Amino acid sequence: MAVSHRRHMLRRGTAQKHEALDATIGAFSSLQAYRSYVLGSARFRLPLEKTIKSRAPVGLFHGWHPSMISNAIRADLSALGLHADAAEETTEIATPQPEQIEDWLGLFYVLEGSSLGAKLLVKRAASLNITESNGASHLAVQAGNAANWSAFLGVLEAMQHLNEARMIHWANETFSFAHQAFETVMENNLADH
Repeated sequence: MAVSHRRHMLRRGTAQKHEALDATIGAFSSLQAYRSYVLGSARFRLPLEKTIKSRAPVGLFHGWHPSMISNAIRADLSALGLHADAAEETTEIATPQPEQIEDWLGLFYVLEGSSLGAKLLVKRAASLNITESNGASHLAVQAGNAANWSAFLGVLEAMQHLNEARMIHWANETFSFAHQAFETVMENNLADH
């Protein structure tokens, strides 16, 4: 695949928010921290995936569909003794509501890009003896889905006449939503940073 101009533009435009999210999540070098991470993941992904299922104009993306990991997250919550109901109580954080195509592309950039980070997170979870069968199935799904990331980049480059500043804005909005979803649960559960 050719170099993706828009991927690099989005990476540069979201670097600060992405770094803040990574710092909030930390290394999760303990079971307690990993459990907090999964709870934060649920608070981030479950409401967004609900919005995607009900509102995303997936027909506009040349046959590409976003990766959906809600079921795997719910399975991981259960495996770790956490309740999905608690995860879905997302305090007062308003779920982003994309409208235009650029909004959705910015949101999908963050969600699909998480498959790259999942490759590292799978290894961190494994160091705690957490695998696909006992609490890391959502990470395994993401880490094994590099093809969907590549397909998304193809869609991103193929789209014509996009407001790139708006895409960056919505990617940053999505990173901010993730940061808020993780921040409280990570701090409350004394996750390691």
